[in-house]
Amino acid sequence: MNKLKGSLLKFGYIEKLANGDSLIHRLNPLLKIILALMYIIFVISTSCLDFFELPLYSIIIGIMISLSKVSFMDLFKRSLIGLPISLCIGFSNLLFSTTIINFYGVNISTGVLLFITIIIKNILCLMAVFLLMATTKFDSITCELVHLKIPSIFVLQLVMIYRYIFVLVEEALTMIQAYQLKNPQSKGIAFKDMGSFVGSLLVRSFERSNEVYNAMKCRGFDVKQAYLNYVDFEIENYFLLMMAVGVLMMVKVVF
Repeated sequence: MNKLKGSLLKFGYIEKLANGDSLIHRLNPLLKIILALMYIIFVISTSCLDFFELPLYSIIIGIMISLSKVSFMDLFKRSLIGLPISLCIGFSNLLFSTTIINFYGVNISTGVLLFITIIIKNILCLMAVFLLMATTKFDSITCELVHLKIPSIFVLQLVMIYRYIFVLVEEALTMIQAYQLKNPQSKGIAFKDMGSFVGSLLVRSFERSNEVYNAMKCRGFDVKQAYLNYVDFEIENYFLLMMAVGVLMMVKVVF
């Protein structure tokens, strides 16, 4: 139960960071979304043979984090959530990519290079996503998605999933507390009770989600009307966007 509470607090902590005041926080939300997407595309498109591009992308994200006044180690630790997947993909490359190449005077297999670059790419991309979340309010992101003519049904699903995570965790905490009161000697949920516990949580989740959605509809919630307070994309944002594209292109072409 303590782990669930900790996860809930950590999730809410990122949302609180978005209320900060820094140079990155004050940037246009749409500009930050575009820059984060471009950064991820440039990082992903890096070849394992262009290994020295990744340290430069690391420097760029490091500068952005320092300007945002967000803890670098905090974002780095959160980005490790994708490490298991990247390790699985990396190990598969170690097994199947066994070609030996001369990499700056060192004979090394392409599998090792792919293994290293996949892990670094995964961390850098997740850090960019968490930096966007830590410097941009979720409502601002959804406003820009609606402004970009993203289908409202997709935006609504995103809003409901994001907001309902807290409700789902609270339901799970209530059920775990009730289970522990009935089984005071149990340190956790017994394996034999796990099926019924998950089933009950699923049923309660459906019921609670219907209650939340009906309450929102009764109050006249409409995703197209609720997220129209977007920030205008002014002329200075175009200059910042061109500068950022120039820096990323320079890293890609020169290095």
